[in-house]
Amino acid sequence: MATGRSSGYWISDGLTIGSASGCDVRLDGLAPRHATVRSAPGDEYVVVLHEPGHVHGARVGGRTVLRTGSRVELGPHVLVYHREEYADHGRPHGGRLGGELGRQLPQGEPGR
Repeated sequence: MATGRSSGYWISDGLTIGSASGCDVRLDGLAPRHATVRSAPGDEYVVVLHEPGHVHGARVGGRTVLRTGSRVELGPHVLVYHREEYADHGRPHGGRLGGELGRQLPQGEPGR
């Protein structure tokens, strides 16, 4: 059973995460300015870690592209990035390999 609070935040370019009073997302137990979220080419967002953190359990520093379900662990906090699936494939109009247009056999004429 989860024992913490759950909150939602709208992502915008330059969103700051940390313990300082001027941060957009203020969380106790973090460095004053722990991370920043930036927009990136291709309608994506990246998290820039100014202090060490983990993404999906792997220790990282620097920039990491966010995808739906990305778990960003900063100190005692876990932030999960969510975006509607149709918008998170990095391809125009959604779609992905193995999805609705991936390796489908052409359909024959009606009645055959």
